[in-house]
Amino acid sequence: MKTPFYILIGIGFLFLLACNEPIIPDTIISDNIKQTPISRSILTHDTLPNGSVALFNAQGSLNLHNQLLTLHNNHWESDSLIHWNKDIDTTYLTALYPSYNNLSYSYCSIYTDNLLTDILIAKDTIIGKKNIEISFKHLFSQLIINVAPSLQHTLEEIRLTIPMRINNINPKTSQLTFNPEPITSALFKNESGKYKFTIPPLTNSILTLDLITTNQHYNCNLPVHTYERNMKYECNIRQSKGIQNAEDLIAFSHLINGLNYSGNKCLDDFMEIKGNDTIYFLSANIELSNNDCNKLLPIGAFTNYEFKYIFDGKNYTISNLTVPDKSVNPSIYTQYSGLFGCIDTCGIVQNLRIIDSQSVNSPTCSYTGIFCGNNKGKIINCSVSNSKITASTNSTRLGIICGCSEGYIVNCGTENCSIEISGNCSSGGIAGLASGYILNCYAYNNEFETAANANTGGIVGQSNTNIFLELSNCCVYFRTIPKNYFGCFIGYLRNAAINNICYNTGNVYFDGKNATIKNKHIYDSAFQQNNEHISTYLNDWIRETGNSTYSNLMFKEWSTEGLPRFK
Repeated sequence: MKTPFYILIGIGFLFLLACNEPIIPDTIISDNIKQTPISRSILTHDTLPNGSVALFNAQGSLNLHNQLLTLHNNHWESDSLIHWNKDIDTTYLTALYPSYNNLSYSYCSIYTDNLLTDILIAKDTIIGKKNIEISFKHLFSQLIINVAPSLQHTLEEIRLTIPMRINNINPKTSQLTFNPEPITSALFKNESGKYKFTIPPLTNSILTLDLITTNQHYNCNLPVHTYERNMKYECNIRQSKGIQNAEDLIAFSHLINGLNYSGNKCLDDFMEIKGNDTIYFLSANIELSNNDCNKLLPIGAFTNYEFKYIFDGKNYTISNLTVPDKSVNPSIYTQYSGLFGCIDTCGIVQNLRIIDSQSVNSPTCSYTGIFCGNNKGKIINCSVSNSKITASTNSTRLGIICGCSEGYIVNCGTENCSIEISGNCSSGGIAGLASGYILNCYAYNNEFETAANANTGGIVGQSNTNIFLELSNCCVYFRTIPKNYFGCFIGYLRNAAINNICYNTGNVYFDGKNATIKNKHIYDSAFQQNNEHISTYLNDWIRETGNSTYSNLMFKEWSTEGLPRFK
């Protein structure tokens, strides 16, 4: 006769983990660990099935030694009579699921093909002689590896190496004994991209991950972490090699604007995370075709998607760019035409070179630049050369770097570029309209063909009448000076301070008021003033003024021979 032994079942999971893995070039990296609570109970499909057999041990008013009980209709039944000890009122109970024929929880039993079995445990102290209600928990941890689509589509196998394996589990105490030898578990590709590993509880441990794809074998170490019982840890794995080619750049320009793009690319493929910063980066020179340019969107094309991250060109070059414009792609916002549409106040674009590029024949956007339409953040260590802007509109602000700048432009330069306009546009060798800061920049041998009454400047076409502009430690060089409304530094100068500038000919501005100009250096054909190379004046400003006034910026020093270049 079977004696009912009623034990109610509940199974619970918790999620805990928060960490970031440093970037590992040319391999896989882990980051963005998610934590989302979830639970499993008797009422879900995850509950133990009818007929499940568990191993019970108990001491006290109930004595069980490696007793097998079977689940029937949500209660446990024994094949033999179970007696209560009337003299003892307390029971200490331990139950393990699943059970094994030999009642042994050794390495050979709990591992299958080096994959650890998910074992459930219930431990409780029972007072009185009554139906016993227990709740099972997971004896081990669960680690879920989410593989990014760019890796998933070529994945063949994923392997996890753990620094030690379980040698034995004591059924009475649930105590684990370990063998200090690493063990590698492997899972083959599935359709979901989620790979679930059961792992033992570990303290301050490093797990190693290997991904075998059709193309390559990738390897990385997960961050040092403590893995607790009954905890689920979820980790994203991606390959981050940055923007490597035209197709990557096109995909990035769509995805960063919140748009879908066909293929297996996602934003994670193009970025690295350092501290609190998200950094998108180039990892190769990119030469664009006309067809590529027709597909490209401004990075930060729309008002709700102004670029607010860091873009690091890594000193690579983009060439043959025709900057995106609404006249070519109707989906583009009417304000911004450029490789970048609008750079947000917290956005940074750095270490990028653009060569042999141009605008569309007549931009229709309000602000047009080879680099960006409107800059509210920082453009640092960037340059444009051998590029051209052509326009026939009366309403556009045009600049080789940016149409309009309200933020910082630092350590930037333009060379051998041209602006040809037939309307009354404000245009400049750096920015068409500017406020904020332009520091430690140059404009060399650029040419301007403008309308008779256009505001044109070697650095800035027009400073903002109402918002202050500081232009400091800049250098220009001209073979010839345009005739119309032209200033070597600013065409229409208002509400600005100009300090420590170097130029070879012409006037600092065409029309100016409410502005201060200090420390002008007019150099000769040997790039000297008073037998002193002009780089001396530029570098003196960096050391004496720039580094202390702008301690959050790092200025490039200038070479001391020929036309000053950055060292």
